[in-house]
Amino acid sequence: MGNSASLPPQDITRLEKDTSFSQKQIKRIYRRFRKLDTTNKGFVTEGDISKLPEISKNPLGHRIVKTLTSVDQPDAVEFDKFIKALSVYHSNDTEGKLQLLFWIYDVDEDGAISLVDLYSVLKSLVAADLNDLQLKEIVDKTFLDADKDRDGKLNYLEFKSLLTNFALD
Repeated sequence: MGNSASLPPQDITRLEKDTSFSQKQIKRIYRRFRKLDTTNKGFVTEGDISKLPEISKNPLGHRIVKTLTSVDQPDAVEFDKFIKALSVYHSNDTEGKLQLLFWIYDVDEDGAISLVDLYSVLKSLVAADLNDLQLKEIVDKTFLDADKDRDGKLNYLEFKSLLTNFALD
């Protein structure tokens, strides 16, 4: 897709089908993406994305940015991946949002959420309001309730069940 001044019409049409955005929104997002791409290489870095106010002010901003990167390109996010990730946040796709949230909580990226992962994320969210002992109690209680197979980690289905039950309570 490169870093041309505008997206080709066929890319806009494809992205409209692949995302929850209208053509007008895609064009606006592309313009903003290009502003982030200060080196004109056709991709943005984690550092570029971290400068966005919506990310920099978010206590989980660094984890959100990590969900955009891949192992083969750890510091290069192309527009396709950028807009598709944004689309998950923008859409009514509950399953997609749950998967994204799971990746955010899976700090060590091993495919499961450990006690340490959950503690780390909660600490970045509520550090000013709770002390370490209170956080540990919350994490322990969460695992007691949610870790159905008692392996010391939450797999995606356990995480999903926890959030689904939490949202309904």
